[in-house]
Amino acid sequence: MTTTIKNTTIMITINNLSKQYNGTKVLDIESLEIPKGQAIGW
Repeated sequence: MTTTIKNTTIMITINNLSKQYNGTKVLDIESLEIPKGQAIGW
């Protein structure tokens, strides 16, 4: 998934992030961009 954000400063970029516990995938992010001033929570 790719989203273009025009006229916005990207503060955080994450690519290919994953985490497993005991063989179970609990986090799998292919691509994520967080613009300046935006709050993200899981």
